[in-house]
Amino acid sequence: MLTLGWHWFTSWIIGWGGISSAVAVAAWALWFFCPSILLTYKTQLLHIAVAATVFAFASGYFFTSGFNSGHAVALREVAALNEAAVKRVEEGKGDIANCRAGGGTWDVTDGSCK
Repeated sequence: MLTLGWHWFTSWIIGWGGISSAVAVAAWALWFFCPSILLTYKTQLLHIAVAATVFAFASGYFFTSGFNSGHAVALREVAALNEAAVKRVEEGKGDIANCRAGGGTWDVTDGSCK
């Protein structure tokens, strides 16, 4: 259970820029509702909001691009293994067909023609 919680925390909160998203939302809300009298704080809040927003989008972009490239690598590896398995099956079909054409029987336990 703790592992699932940690995975959720690292992949969604940190990985997707959730913390910076929360900071950005809070900063934008404070900036919007801050009275104009506090102009110094309003400009600081604007800078924080813009920086947090940029960081949230950047972390989301880099996380998804890394995820997509890893996904593509995994697909290529599985496709190569799949092609090798299909090739072995095709070769095996030829051996079995040759065995049966010669009047023998194929023994599946040791993979030989008898």
